[in-house]
Amino acid sequence: MWYSSNPQLTYNRIFNFAVGVRGGGKTFNALKESIEKHLKERKNGKQWEFIYLRRRVVDLDDACNGSKGDGDLFSDIRAKGYFADHELKVVADKAGGYNFYCDGKIMGYGKALSTSSSRRSTSKPYVKRILYDEFLIDDSSGSRQYYLNGGDEFFVFSNFYETIARGRDIPVLFIGNAFSMVNPYFRELDIRIADPEDNKIYKGKAWTVVFWKDPDFIAERQKTQFYQATAGSKFSEHAFGNSFYLDRDDFIKKRPKESEHQFSLVYMGKTYGVWVDWDNGKYYVS
Repeated sequence: MWYSSNPQLTYNRIFNFAVGVRGGGKTFNALKESIEKHLKERKNGKQWEFIYLRRRVVDLDDACNGSKGDGDLFSDIRAKGYFADHELKVVADKAGGYNFYCDGKIMGYGKALSTSSSRRSTSKPYVKRILYDEFLIDDSSGSRQYYLNGGDEFFVFSNFYETIARGRDIPVLFIGNAFSMVNPYFRELDIRIADPEDNKIYKGKAWTVVFWKDPDFIAERQKTQFYQATAGSKFSEHAFGNSFYLDRDDFIKKRPKESEHQFSLVYMGKTYGVWVDWDNGKYYVS
């Protein structure tokens, strides 16, 4: 019923994208499984750490320490009774990030991508996994959210990754909700998946992608008044149907035969014809 990162990580790709319905336990289980891995490796006498990454400092603060200091990154995990025999602690560091401790021993770090470029020399040789939470955003007109570096956020992330990895193949789990298939990460990695199938793991040379939606989870949500009140809305399709909220195809149509060619544009080796349908007052780019 709940999302698990383990099936994707078995493919040994460095970039692993999990786009799933809201409230399906993506972040919860990614953290839980990272803590389990840390404890397993520690039992074997090895150091194993992870990084929890957010885009901006304010996002990191809210996640790690609560907006009003009333909780931390592991509050939900504790509330569910996991790791009751261990002390999980979040401590702010002097550089604006966070250190995660398990039983007094360092387990991981909280970092903000927006400030990563100023700390490239920071080495983390025992980090073996990176969790980038909320990697997809609503960057539509009027939104206060935006991708870093004028939209070329993959460059910023790659700088951060190489600073941490230093030649090692460290898996990254990108966690997000369905906003748009057109984003800096899918664009740079040339990830193009039309009509994605639920829960199928799509694979590339260096990446995996899963669009997670569990029928049992949806069945439980359908019992709530909120689900019933919003059923059929764009929000419901996005939050519970895993429909990409910002993506649309109503502007894609076949041009009528009676449309007239006006001119052509050549851009990056490709020729685009501009046509006009005088009867309906519409232009087509082919």
